[in-house]
Amino acid sequence: MMNNSIYHYPTINLLDSASAIAQDVDLEQLEEQQKHIIDVLRTFCIPINEIKYTLSPSAIRYEIKPKSGQLYAKVRKNEHDISYVFLLWVFE
Repeated sequence: MMNNSIYHYPTINLLDSASAIAQDVDLEQLEEQQKHIIDVLRTFCIPINEIKYTLSPSAIRYEIKPKSGQLYAKVRKNEHDISYVFLLWVFE
C-alpha cells in the first residue's frame, strides 16, 4: 500500500516545457519535411490537397488530406514502400 502523504503533484510549470519545445522548432525544416512528404507521395501517384502539422513535446504529427477521388486502398497498397522511403530519408 502506498502512502499518499509523501506524493507531490507536478507543478503547473511542467506545461511550460511543451510550449518551449514548440518555439525551438525550425520552421524552415518543417517546410522542407512537408515538401519531402509531398514529393514522396507524388512518386507513388498520390496527390494531396492539404498537409498540416501538429507539434507535441516528443513528435511532429502530419495530417495529410488527399485530393478527392483518391482511394484509401491506393495508399494502403503502397504503405510499406512509402514507409521505407521515409525511413531512408530520416536516417540519411
